[in-house]
Amino acid sequence: MKRPHRRAHLMMWLVLAPLTTIAGFFAWTMRPAEPFSDLPPGVETVSDAQGEE
Repeated sequence: MKRPHRRAHLMMWLVLAPLTTIAGFFAWTMRPAEPFSDLPPGVETVSDAQGEE
């Protein structure tokens, strides 16, 4: 690889690595405290109505 190409890759990593880390941190903090295991009542109602037909 030529030197300008190496420099471009270095600059790209210097920019993308922190941005990826910050995005990952925000995604981790925005996750719900507890996983959802139950369907919302509206979804169950629609499912029941379609099953009766």
